[in-house]
Amino acid sequence: MPYSKKTYDNLSRIRGKKSKRDKIIDAQLDSLAESSVIADGYGDIKNLKVDDEPLNIQINNGKVLYSPSNNTDGIPQENNELVNKLYVDDAVASAGGGASALNDLSDVTYSSGDLTISSLDKIVTSGSLEIDSGSNIELNADGGFVNMKDGSDNMATVTKPDSNSGELQIYPNNFGDISKITTTTHGATTISTSDVDGTSGHLTLDVNGDITLDSDTGNFIAKKGGTEFSSANSAYAGMILGYTCLRGDGTNISSFEIQNALTVEDATHKVSFKTPPSENVEIEAIFLVNASSTDTRIAVGLSDSSTYNSVGQIHEYDGNAVWFTDDEIDDSLITVKFVLTSTELASIGSDNTFWIGISTDGFTKTAYLSYGLRSNFGIGEHPFIIKATALPETIYDGT
Repeated sequence: MPYSKKTYDNLSRIRGKKSKRDKIIDAQLDSLAESSVIADGYGDIKNLKVDDEPLNIQINNGKVLYSPSNNTDGIPQENNELVNKLYVDDAVASAGGGASALNDLSDVTYSSGDLTISSLDKIVTSGSLEIDSGSNIELNADGGFVNMKDGSDNMATVTKPDSNSGELQIYPNNFGDISKITTTTHGATTISTSDVDGTSGHLTLDVNGDITLDSDTGNFIAKKGGTEFSSANSAYAGMILGYTCLRGDGTNISSFEIQNALTVEDATHKVSFKTPPSENVEIEAIFLVNASSTDTRIAVGLSDSSTYNSVGQIHEYDGNAVWFTDDEIDDSLITVKFVLTSTELASIGSDNTFWIGISTDGFTKTAYLSYGLRSNFGIGEHPFIIKATALPETIYDGT
């Protein structure tokens, strides 16, 4: 039917001043039976009808909006029919992110969140590739090798050499040099290096923190080319466990008159340490004796208290003693050693403290234990040293 005056005015407002071509178009529009276009005052088309049937299309602020009314879910009925954003969003969501469309490829299937590609050789990107998983990432290689490369250069391989082991291999180059971390049954792990043309496959631990060696068995083994050279299982043998160095107060010489019976002259005459895995420890004491009497004999014993209490008769050297002046008045630096075993020591890793007792071996003599510095006169004496050293697990005793 013909346009109403209002409709014509609205169309004129959209078109502006008519040209000859506009007048031809107007005539063609007038010939469209039962058609109408209604526009608002802002140039937006609100309704389109053909034969009084709404097209459900609006042009609003330059956007074409389509709201199908012939079905409630917006599913298109014709091959060339428009679809709206709501329908597309719903279709993508129901397909799990659109991945189901990959089913159209002959070697790809997608089902229940699993993407299966039957013949994939590699994924190639022109830039970086990031995999950001909200949970776990699993690499499952039935061939037993997961390789990492920089171009054609090998970087690292995670592999399974056999059914009872796993291995990380790191390659600095393509010439055969390699380092490995291999874990086998029971978690037994070996770190190894290989220099293909020499012996420069060094291993360095450069740690920004502590280094802890913790062996449940207590065995520490040092080898050269696979052969143990340390005392059996006791590579820690020779480790200093405790050390005492007494120099007095730095001003006056410390001097103690030695008694007839074994006596700990001062509570500081001790050494403290923890029991090593071998449960064998050597205690060494070095001290100066100044004898003012002839025929002075010095005996030494080991105490487990600051008031002398013998650790055992075998640790009291009071037979021929450890020093004898033999008709002379002498000064001497004396060294004595005691070997302790599990019988005298606390359990492995526990604390021990032992003191040194000294005597004139039951005779009344004048002798002094001395150490330290006499600063006013610029003279000094040897310090009183007591040292505890770890011994091997096995000690030969002649039997």
